[in-house]
Amino acid sequence: MVRILLADDHAVVRRGLRALLEARQDFEVCAEASNGREAVELALQHRPDVAVLDISLPIVNGIEATRQIRKEAPGTEVMIFTLHDRESEIRDVLHAGARGYVLKSEADEQIVRAVEALARHHAYFSDHVSETLLENFVEQAGAASNGVALTAREREVVQLIAEGNSNKKTRAPAQHQRQDRGNPPLGLDAQARHPFHRRAGPLRGAASVDPAVNSEWRISE
Repeated sequence: MVRILLADDHAVVRRGLRALLEARQDFEVCAEASNGREAVELALQHRPDVAVLDISLPIVNGIEATRQIRKEAPGTEVMIFTLHDRESEIRDVLHAGARGYVLKSEADEQIVRAVEALARHHAYFSDHVSETLLENFVEQAGAASNGVALTAREREVVQLIAEGNSNKKTRAPAQHQRQDRGNPPLGLDAQARHPFHRRAGPLRGAASVDPAVNSEWRISE
């Protein structure tokens, strides 16, 4: 059983995530937090396998909460689940110890697969996040050829990105096929119970996604 902590300051988002994740018999949401300080306290209390955090948590933000959780509960992997895709914030949470980063605009399959990967202590990043970071590191690699070397932590982040991409591409598609392809995905907007809405368009994390499903999810403003 994979035990999961959810931390988001919007209760309706936590309910949506809980509904999505607990549709899996091997997933259990063991605790919910509405701010970063509570997330750290609950992580220490429950020792979940995976903590799913938003960056914009009140009191203690997601970056600092990640740092504290990884320091005090090293067995708990941290996945960032957020609207923010700025390169600086992605790098900050990776430096803090997160090994997963998925955007709230990603499809539900990406969220589930990220939790699966992190529960096995494997990195997982959405394609958009990987591309954002790799573009930056390509620029830094060019600078390195001119005598500006990457730091040890930056090289580690590059390795994490490579690991995350490899993990997505080597997952057997059969493990993720739906039992009934005629039904819509178990998306976070099921029967309008939470503020996620469907829109047409290809999945950004297409490397490991069932091609029969061609949908994307976004959080409403």
